[in-house]
Amino acid sequence: MEYLALLGITFIFWLPFYVAAIYCKFSKFQLPNKFLFCVSCLVLSYGSFGVIAPFYILHQNILIYMVYDWTALGYEDLAWFFIQSEDVFTYVAFSVPIIATFIIPFKLAPKWRGLIKSYG
Repeated sequence: MEYLALLGITFIFWLPFYVAAIYCKFSKFQLPNKFLFCVSCLVLSYGSFGVIAPFYILHQNILIYMVYDWTALGYEDLAWFFIQSEDVFTYVAFSVPIIATFIIPFKLAPKWRGLIKSYG
């Protein structure tokens, strides 16, 4: 049964590549260097997590190190806010790359030919 989890994790990891490949297959644009387009979509999708990750890590550090002190000092409302916002930050941090997986190929494809000509 573990092999199914391993296959599922692998599929999720490569999901931006698969979405870009499907977009290349059925797109009305004639995309040059389709493999490079798919890899670029993969990198940009996971790069969006790099934009969100510092805020997520900062929030987790506040939860770990400061909430207890705030509670002891009498700032229960501030501590309660950070405790309650943990689920929201986690949801946002992990949904941004998934949303970017589907948005990036559609936004990048019209500009792809010009990018290839300018850098190639």
